[in-house]
Amino acid sequence: MRRQTARSGFTLVELAIVLAIMGLIAGMAAPRYAAAAARYRLKAAAHRIAIDLAQARTAARASSTAVRVTFSMTEPAQYQLSGGGGLPSSTAVIVGNDPYRVKIKDVNFAGSASVIFDGYGSAVDGDILIGSGGLVGTIHYNNSSGVTTLAFGN
Repeated sequence: MRRQTARSGFTLVELAIVLAIMGLIAGMAAPRYAAAAARYRLKAAAHRIAIDLAQARTAARASSTAVRVTFSMTEPAQYQLSGGGGLPSSTAVIVGNDPYRVKIKDVNFAGSASVIFDGYGSAVDGDILIGSGGLVGTIHYNNSSGVTTLAFGN
């Protein structure tokens, strides 16, 4: 008589079923991850632009000289801070590359793609429209309050 030994482990069918379930879960999670990453990049770029607008305004007021922020919608998307205020002669921020990877879709400061902060830190109101992975965000600069607001949507 043969002795039956207890075998531990999984059969090939059981392993295939587990792998198929893991593949389905990964397939459902991938689009959500991509959307979350695009939303994060969009928000990070919007905050960076808002901070740089505030810095340009502060630099203009501190030095009583004009500071210009010029936006470029060509690839890679970027903007440039130039002028006085203790800033380097010209500072370019490329938001079209890592870590942001966004596109500047539209810029409107009284019909211009530039905003100039005068020696008092005053400028015109304006909007910057940025996008990443199908998501769109609007950055609105309000001159009277000096506040930059961010709105995100599809």
